[in-house]
Amino acid sequence: MQYAQSRRSLGPVDGIQYGEIAVQPHQGGDPVQYLRDWNGRTYRVGESAERLTGHSRGYLLLSAAVAMAGAGALQYGYGAAVPAIAEMRGWSTGGVLAVLAVWTVFQAGTAFPTALLRERGALSPRHALLAGAACCLAGPLALAYAPGALLAGAGYAVLGGIGAGLVYATCTCTVAKWFPERKATRVGQITGAFGYGCVPLAAAFVLAPGSTGSLLVLMGLLAAGSVLAAALILRDPPTDWWPEHIDPRSWAASKKLNPELAGNAPAVRQYTAAETVASPPFPAIYTVLVIASAVSIFNAAYLTTYALGHGLAPLAVTVAIVLLIAGNGGGRALAMAISDRLGRTRTLAYVLALLGAGQLMLAAAESPAAMAAAAAVAGLGGGAFYPLFAQLAREYFGERGTDTNHALVYSGKAVAGPLGIVFAAVAVPQWGTTAAFAPAGLLVLAAAVAVRSLRQPGRPQTLAGR
Repeated sequence: MQYAQSRRSLGPVDGIQYGEIAVQPHQGGDPVQYLRDWNGRTYRVGESAERLTGHSRGYLLLSAAVAMAGAGALQYGYGAAVPAIAEMRGWSTGGVLAVLAVWTVFQAGTAFPTALLRERGALSPRHALLAGAACCLAGPLALAYAPGALLAGAGYAVLGGIGAGLVYATCTCTVAKWFPERKATRVGQITGAFGYGCVPLAAAFVLAPGSTGSLLVLMGLLAAGSVLAAALILRDPPTDWWPEHIDPRSWAASKKLNPELAGNAPAVRQYTAAETVASPPFPAIYTVLVIASAVSIFNAAYLTTYALGHGLAPLAVTVAIVLLIAGNGGGRALAMAISDRLGRTRTLAYVLALLGAGQLMLAAAESPAAMAAAAAVAGLGGGAFYPLFAQLAREYFGERGTDTNHALVYSGKAVAGPLGIVFAAVAVPQWGTTAAFAPAGLLVLAAAVAVRSLRQPGRPQTLAGR
């Protein structure tokens, strides 16, 4: 695509003005063009994904989604398998849940160092995913075969958590770079795969508890294979890359071309990681994510045990688990599409309200149908907030530091995991299930109200992004 504006040979890209095009010769194809929009954002236009990688953007998206589905099984598949793992290893339910708590710390805690290394060019997608594939295989194998509780639990929690964290951080960042014009929707789609990708495996853990060891091996092989395949395909585009079939300056100003503008405003400026942490909205964003993540992890870790304890048949328990996990994943892309029109914080408030309502429904559920309905509602609210927070980080703190800034926000999951697991292991036996679900629901509902007060840093309150 050619752009009818003043043209000049490429000097320092940062020196171009709005309405100018800086041109850089490119071997084997059309010249690369650098454009700047009215917000001061620079775009590199003229190279297709096929030319740069040999694959279409759709193929890159699919490979990332498959890798995320494989890695996500280590969290959501494990949650469904808690009673089966306890029986296989001879551990208490609390011991099995403790492994998941540590796993969550390493999975979410890996995000920031991975993003920092990726942002500095010290870690490519291929190397990150190769390491992730090895760890995603080693974790389940350790849980299935390692002698002793310490080796088995630590192997799964540490190696499996690091592996899943490498995959999550790498795939989300890489997809965001390849889809700059539909970043929120595409990231929502692949994080959704992290949730719902393990539905068949989760069902198998519930329906065939006697095959838990074999299923853990299968989990590791599928995760490693899917991540390894992505490692051979995924590459980063050049900095500021933009798809050549869309005029970026028209996109930046047109609500028709860019539906996100209807309810969301771009960041006022680019924030460093240190500035992000010091900004007024960061503590509130972090706290809300911790609360929502803790409740979501509590659901994923405890629902199988809870449903079996209510005397539900394995098939009914499987239906509830499948609805929880499928809703957790499927709700993410849906929420992102809605938030383009309604605004991120408004949609986030609705998502948290769904999660809170799901907790109250679970507290009152007695029949298989009620349990299934409650699980579906809790699932829809229990995953959609993750990509919403990712996009909030971009729209509040800028595009340039988006990898590290999102990782800072996402690291709240490392705090939330132990909180949610401790709640499941301690509060439920002490208070009972109804008394445990109800306050969790009320806490999330309070967070849903609080999130509506979030405002973009640096923007007047009357103009702050919704």
